[in-house]
Amino acid sequence: MSRKFWMQFGLAFGLLFFASVAQAETKPTYIDTFTDGSNKFYVMTYFDPTKVPKKIALLGIQNGTRRNSITLFPDDWSTLFTLWTKAEAAQSNSWQDVGEINEKGDSADVTLKIRAGRGMTFLVSEPSAGILTFLLSTANIARFDAAVRRVKDSLADQTSE
Repeated sequence: MSRKFWMQFGLAFGLLFFASVAQAETKPTYIDTFTDGSNKFYVMTYFDPTKVPKKIALLGIQNGTRRNSITLFPDDWSTLFTLWTKAEAAQSNSWQDVGEINEKGDSADVTLKIRAGRGMTFLVSEPSAGILTFLLSTANIARFDAAVRRVKDSLADQTSE
């Protein structure tokens, strides 16, 4: 075979290998998934060693084919943790706003609003996709609390997935 063929083969192999290595470096980790009827609420982290910070958190709501998500940096997660604690203590028969967080570094104005009542409501608003809401039942509060704490601990370690 010609030298040109092997050079092209080597280049193609190198590009494919580099692409697979680059993909292997970034990794989403699903912490927990909650379901309410046709709605799903995802709690995850995402690790990319080429970014700063290397690890971020994501909260996402899915209703059928519609999806909204918000990306939270480690300091944002501390704010979420504070709002979560406040919402946990505010359980009652009437609904009240607990607070909101805006996604940083994105011009899309993604917002997460939290309400407390008989459970908790999470609203993720994206201008291009509208608003999706998830109702976390009182039966899932302890499980969500565990997921929030796992993410908090995970974000504290920026060296690994």
